[in-house]
Amino acid sequence: MIMELHEQNAKVGLKMNQGKTKVMLSKLTPKTNIQIDDKNLENVDNYLCLGQLFSIDNNIEIEIRRRISSAWSKFGELSRYLQEPKFPLTLKEKIFTQCIIPTFTYGAETWTSPNEWFKN
Repeated sequence: MIMELHEQNAKVGLKMNQGKTKVMLSKLTPKTNIQIDDKNLENVDNYLCLGQLFSIDNNIEIEIRRRISSAWSKFGELSRYLQEPKFPLTLKEKIFTQCIIPTFTYGAETWTSPNEWFKN
């Protein structure tokens, strides 16, 4: 499929960026080297794409920890405004709801729930 994509891209003048193109194979698939123009594409177990971490074992805990860390980082960047006594509470609320909450929840609609969350 990757070779076909590469060939179709070439027909319309597009070139695949081999430095950014990664391969993530199923655990059931034996590790194989996939080549484009005699260069191996890198095999990875997880990959950051459009701000979300995807992993081969679908371990969502890593992504959630990463999102929490990002939200705390954003909170730290904005804490001087949030802790300023002269700032109105409504402005602090807007900063929190428009900057910090989205940083944490970005991509959350695609997260899966671990089965153990639903055990009684």
